[in-house]
Amino acid sequence: MRILLFRLLTILSFIGLSSQELKADAVQSGAPGTISTVALSGSVTSWSNLSNGASSDNQYVTIPTDALSSNGEYTDLLQFSNFGFNVDSNATIDGILVEIERGDINNAKDHRILIVKAGVAGTTDRSVTSAWSTESYFPYGSSTDLWGTTWTPADINNSGFGLAVAVKKQGNGANPTPQLDHVRITVYYSIPLPITLASFSAHCCNKGIVEINWKTVSEINNDYFLVERSVDKSEIEVIGRVQGAGTTTEPRHYFFTHSRPAIGISFYRIVQVDYDGMSEAFEWHAIKWTLENDGSFAVFPSPVPRRGRVNVKVPDFMADSECFLEIHDALGGLVWFQRATIESLVMALDPLPEGLLPGRYILSVKVKGTKLSKIIIVL
Repeated sequence: MRILLFRLLTILSFIGLSSQELKADAVQSGAPGTISTVALSGSVTSWSNLSNGASSDNQYVTIPTDALSSNGEYTDLLQFSNFGFNVDSNATIDGILVEIERGDINNAKDHRILIVKAGVAGTTDRSVTSAWSTESYFPYGSSTDLWGTTWTPADINNSGFGLAVAVKKQGNGANPTPQLDHVRITVYYSIPLPITLASFSAHCCNKGIVEINWKTVSEINNDYFLVERSVDKSEIEVIGRVQGAGTTTEPRHYFFTHSRPAIGISFYRIVQVDYDGMSEAFEWHAIKWTLENDGSFAVFPSPVPRRGRVNVKVPDFMADSECFLEIHDALGGLVWFQRATIESLVMALDPLPEGLLPGRYILSVKVKGTKLSKIIIVL
């Protein structure tokens, strides 16, 4: 059996959609494990070589030669079942597509194309009026066709789910020689998303802290969240884990903090992980962090007397680094600079350089490609 499963990622703000409307589309396709015949009242013949219908291999299920010799005569039902589906128990069935690989150069036509539920053929007939011709897969139903009945995942997973086919002769020409090679069924369904995410935010606050908040409307089998960070969306770092709420229809709020973000632009996101280990990664959220707004860089006191002492506090990452100290005037002109080694996270200019007249100045520290600046007032 070939199974295709697609899980969609969605982040939504409140726009009037209920959690029941938020679903992921999925598809499963299968081939029959059991092929049998079922007597159909008024039929004149049955089917032979039933096992040939299990795979597409140019080996055919057939009827006896000249068994359908009169206009309107038809066969018993050829029933396919035991497709081995495994649709999630939370799913909503959206439609069923049946494809029959069949051909005949004479006068075979559909008599009955019926879906089978719990081993019993239904009453909604999807047969068409066109004659069978060159061998190919012919479709019946669609991704939105429920074949006139309601379905649960248990109905689809039941070994008695399948298809029943009967063929007839149409017209007075050559007798039909129908050849049926294979049958496949595709089931389309929707499953509720593991979580419905109402909102997500990440923002900087004081003292080098990034606050990350998110809110869920509902959760299904949600084990936990991973919080991830990246500076380029390629190299990804897991920075935390937050326990989920399992299964709930109540809104839940989550909060996580990250200290000492990278300088410049960083990206944050959450990854939701189910109890079965399946995961969904949500969209990245960008933040920009500058050390000028971080309490780890400071220049004090200010105002300061001419030839007084000024202390410069620098961040941890600058420790033991070569740096350039610069003082610019209010117009941006360089009035003093010095190269130094940062031996302590608090450096002292004692006294201030000569020649500084009272006024406003900009004191800067440049190291490792980063320039940090503060305004000082000289009295």
